Amino acid sequence: MSSLTKIAYLIAIALVISSKASAIPWPVGTSGPDSDNSYSLMNTYGEMNNNWVDVGPGVDINFHTGIDISYEDTGTENVWCIEDGVFTHCYAFLDPDQGIWEYIAVVCPSPSSDEGWCYCHVDGYTGLPYTMQYVSQQPSNTIPATFSDFLGLMSNRTDKHLLLP
Repeated sequence: MSSLTKIAYLIAIALVISSKASAIPWPVGTSGPDSDNSYSLMNTYGEMNNNWVDVGPGVDINFHTGIDISYEDTGTENVWCIEDGVFTHCYAFLDPDQGIWEYIAVVCPSPSSDEGWCYCHVDGYTGLPYTMQYVSQQPSNTIPATFSDFLGLMSNRTDKHLLLP
C-alpha cells in the first residue's frame, strides 16, 4: 500500500469517527442547552488578572479559575443543566465587588462522583423545577438535576456572565 493510500485511509477513518461524535452542549441558550453554536470566552482558565481584590490577609487570587461565558456574546442569560445527576453542593455568597448575592451549584452524575459541572454567578430565584435558593436549603445529594433543567439566570452583575470552574 502506498503512502498516499495510507494517508487517505487514515483521513477517511478520522472523518467517520468525527462525524459520529456528538457536540458538547453549552450551558447557555434561549430554550435549552445550545450545541449548535460556538462562543467566544470572556475569560479563560489560568488567565492573569491584576484587578481582583484581596480575599483575605496576604491572599490574592489573580489567576482565573475557570471559563466565563458572557451574556453579551451569547445574547441570553439563561443557564441550563448539561448533564443528568444530583446537586451535590449549592451555596449562596455575597460578591463584595458587585454587592449582590449569587449562587454556586455543583451537579455530579451521582452523589459519590469526584467530577461534575460547577455553575457560578447564578441568580437564586429563577430556576425550574427548583430555584438555587431552594436547592441550597436542602441536604446535599437529595435534589435531582436533569439535562436541560433551567438552573436560573446569570446573576445581575455589571459584567453579566456564567463562570464554569
